[in-house]
Amino acid sequence: PNPVYPLLTGAGVVLRDVSVANGSGGFDRLTWKVSAEYDVTPDNLLYATVETGYRAGGFQASSAVIDYDPEFITAYTIGSKNQFAGNTIQLNLEAFWWKYRDQQINFFTVSDTGVLSNVIDNVGRSQIRGFDVDAIFKPSWATTLSAKVQFLDTEYDDLLLRTAPPRDNFNCPRSNTGETTTDGSPIIEFDCSGNPLLYAPKWTVNLSAEHIVPLSENLELVGTVYTAWRDEQWGGFNYQPFQLIPANWNSGANLTLRNAEDDWYISAYVTNIEGGRNFSFPQVAPVGFATTTYTAPRTYGVRLGATF
Repeated sequence: PNPVYPLLTGAGVVLRDVSVANGSGGFDRLTWKVSAEYDVTPDNLLYATVETGYRAGGFQASSAVIDYDPEFITAYTIGSKNQFAGNTIQLNLEAFWWKYRDQQINFFTVSDTGVLSNVIDNVGRSQIRGFDVDAIFKPSWATTLSAKVQFLDTEYDDLLLRTAPPRDNFNCPRSNTGETTTDGSPIIEFDCSGNPLLYAPKWTVNLSAEHIVPLSENLELVGTVYTAWRDEQWGGFNYQPFQLIPANWNSGANLTLRNAEDDWYISAYVTNIEGGRNFSFPQVAPVGFATTTYTAPRTYGVRLGATF
């Protein structure tokens, strides 16, 4: 039997499940890539790629999921790379479609013995579709402006999560499998298919600017500012409302003094100028409360560096 540790409040017990990953087996897969490129002009090209990827399966010390299968991906990409106005403007465009099969995810479930377990499991098919627009503009040798916009359309086509009380707090349609754990708790299946992938904001925008000011023949000052906007995104497989991380801006800046050969530098920086702190890992606990970690607060400091 599993060791039992009663809670001091008398509200329940903690079970410790002692198990050893003792599975055996091997995993291998031949992957391939096919690509084509066409130079429209010396400064403009088109390309397309189809490739497959593979992540091996494995074994884990959990009686909930003893082993898990390999993960497969087929990725389709088309794009264009361009230079204009004497290479003062670069514009890259790319569209992609990634199709996963037997995708591996990490989540909390309950074993057949009723013990809460953090496991890796396969959840069927999912897909990521989207595009990138990446631009760089150099109005002078000393100034660089850049912008990147990304759009993502993601979906779990088959996200079926099996669990049991008290880990049954998923905000997805549920059905009783008719099975039970050894302590008699019903094993429930939640169908979260159709939901977006975790940490996949629909829109992302990155902007930055850099300017170099020569101070002497061997000394220069470099100033950089940047900002990033992330659309709202899900941070947990329970899909509870608080796990939807709000859209937010995050900006930073640094001012660097360095010699022309870049052998040494001293830099003052600040990150998260806005000062807001957002959820980075919101999780639902199995006994009625929630936990999360937060992004870093506004941070500033000085860095010194040298190359020998």
